[in-house]
Amino acid sequence: MKQVTFKVLITVALLSLIVFSMPSCLNDKADDITPNCDSSYFVMSIKPIFIINCYDPDNNGSCHNENAASERGNYSVYDAKADGIQSRLDKMKIRLNLPVTDPEHMPLSKVLTIDDLKTLNDWLDAGGHYCR
Repeated sequence: MKQVTFKVLITVALLSLIVFSMPSCLNDKADDITPNCDSSYFVMSIKPIFIINCYDPDNNGSCHNENAASERGNYSVYDAKADGIQSRLDKMKIRLNLPVTDPEHMPLSKVLTIDDLKTLNDWLDAGGHYCR
């Protein structure tokens, strides 16, 4: 009888360890696939797309540079207070995915590559974060 009880206790303990360790494993996996709170991800993957398609750091005719910030938003900054990218995430998702022929489609004079559009959509779906 004591041997059966001991086996049951060991089995319950092992199952408890497995069940209680699962949420942390799931959280680890979510962190691995969600590019939402890593400034290096933004700098290496998102910002270059904005530089090429939305603003030029030298302010050479781009729509979302420092010169156009009061009207169109300044994509050289992320901060919503500075009317940068963060303040326009919802509109960005909609306008990026409009048909190219739609006058509201962004970017206006360029077509994003399939990879760039997917990268931006994945980032926006994950919340479009830039953690400092």
